Amino acid sequence: MDAAPARADSIREVSTAFSSESALPTNAAAAPTVVASRIAGSIKKVQARPKPGGRCQRRQVGKIVASARYGKLRCSKKRVWRRWHSVRPAPSVPTDSVPHVPIPFTKDTVFTLDSGQSNYWIYVPTAYDEMHTAPMTLFVWLHGCGGRSEWDIYTVSPGGSQDYISVAVGGREGGCWDVNSDPALVMATIASVKAHFNINPRRVIIGGYSSGGDLAYRTAFYNASTFAGVLAENTSPFRDTGSSRSSSLAAAAWRFNVVQLAHTADTTYPIADVRNETNAMAAAGFPIIRIERPGHHWDNDSGASGTDYDLRTFLLPHVDDGWLSP
Repeated sequence: MDAAPARADSIREVSTAFSSESALPTNAAAAPTVVASRIAGSIKKVQARPKPGGRCQRRQVGKIVASARYGKLRCSKKRVWRRWHSVRPAPSVPTDSVPHVPIPFTKDTVFTLDSGQSNYWIYVPTAYDEMHTAPMTLFVWLHGCGGRSEWDIYTVSPGGSQDYISVAVGGREGGCWDVNSDPALVMATIASVKAHFNINPRRVIIGGYSSGGDLAYRTAFYNASTFAGVLAENTSPFRDTGSSRSSSLAAAAWRFNVVQLAHTADTTYPIADVRNETNAMAAAGFPIIRIERPGHHWDNDSGASGTDYDLRTFLLPHVDDGWLSP
């Protein structure tokens, strides 16, 4: 790994007064107004102030707690449980990621390919270099029970300034995933995309909703070296993954990054259980952010709420957090 191991002492709650679309660059002139940190069961409020060179001193609205370097921090009017960890390593450019089976394709449109084990839907953004000389991030998405990848690919492909290739794995259209056998479908899809497009092997991120989140966690734990991180919505790390907590944690070759989006009225994955399982991951050393939003296991989008709205607004932006696998 390129950075020092992350501390495993806590998950922290961050409350801010910015919109979900805002981001704080390294040398920003503004910072979150209030950070509430949970350390050993106590809550301390601190105010962030930037210093030259990108360091923020957390100034007293109580006690001085720490100083930390900001990379990109997405802020929103939401409750975020965040585990602070070491500064991410500087990106490196792979030299062996040029595709060996390039294919004709059209940017900014959805099309389907076959991995040999299942089909999958893929979106290549305008930012991709059609000469395949520059590696790009890959985001792999898995639908929930009753969902369809041919629909979900549009949800996870915002277009415009999108700077990653997105794929939605096929093979279980309208059904649920088999967490014991379907990691093979996921890994075959990733191998197929890498054969056709220049993918940064250290910037592969997997995500899923509900049953798709179960499969995302199962695949990531047992193939951890492949993934920089996991983005999961309305699921939990262990319960329905076909693997026990102890087995999953032991299987992970490294402590990959996680963002877990949960809804507080979800009765399929109750919030207390999600908190318990994500806390266990944090205690085991995984850098994890837990985002809690009002809502149920599934809510149709309506204005600034809904399951897909929350996915696009609060989860997808973390694809650009700069995570790197070893």
